[in-house]
Amino acid sequence: MNSSEILQDALAERTRKNPAYSIRALARDLDVSHSFLSQVLNRRRALSVRKAVELSRSLGMSTPLAHRFLEAVAAEKRDVPGAAGPRRRLDPIHVLEAERFRAVSSWYHVAILDLTYLEGFRPDPAWIARRLGIRPHEARAAIRRLLALGLLAARDGSLSKAHGSLAVRPGRSQSGVRQFHREMIQKGVDSLRATDDARYARRSIVGSTMPVDPSRLGSAKRMIEAFQKKLIRHVSGGRRTALYQLNIQFFELTRGEEP
Repeated sequence: MNSSEILQDALAERTRKNPAYSIRALARDLDVSHSFLSQVLNRRRALSVRKAVELSRSLGMSTPLAHRFLEAVAAEKRDVPGAAGPRRRLDPIHVLEAERFRAVSSWYHVAILDLTYLEGFRPDPAWIARRLGIRPHEARAAIRRLLALGLLAARDGSLSKAHGSLAVRPGRSQSGVRQFHREMIQKGVDSLRATDDARYARRSIVGSTMPVDPSRLGSAKRMIEAFQKKLIRHVSGGRRTALYQLNIQFFELTRGEEP
């Protein structure tokens, strides 16, 4: 299905529930103009990926349907001659909204982005699946989602990360961000289960328990961010042949009374 057919289905579903419902009513609910929606539905106007994300959220699409909608929009944009344009310089940091990140919150999406930096990288879902320990169909679907969101770029038969660094700064607790961290923490637990000397030598899992002055938490978070950046610069400076994950958990152990 193309993107306009998915939107037409949404309109048809609402019309079945309320025969008086119309394109104008749908445009009102989506906070877009009637003419804009009519052009999109009749395939006379293409949606941007950003607008597609907004519409999928406004329509309350299920996660699988939202993925199909975004993939359709991205495919339609790639079909336009010259749409790719000249290769641009990577942004140092690309901040992704938490709502858009939710579509790629499974851990292997971010892993695929940085896997493109490894020596010998192959844009083959089967190869990517073997390197990350996931299924080929998961790799294929993840690539489509990353392309749809503009996080991954396809050019000359290869794949590359579209932005230098990806950041998500939600400002408050978000389900997609929580899911990503849960999965990455579980990957750390899985690594901890490996007791052979070779795996032990290739990991560092340490912890510290400390008394804390809560008024210094802001500066502590800034120190953690500075350390992360310094470590990334150090370990990424040589030959890149493996992908690692750094998790830093800094959370309160005590409960109850506060001063």
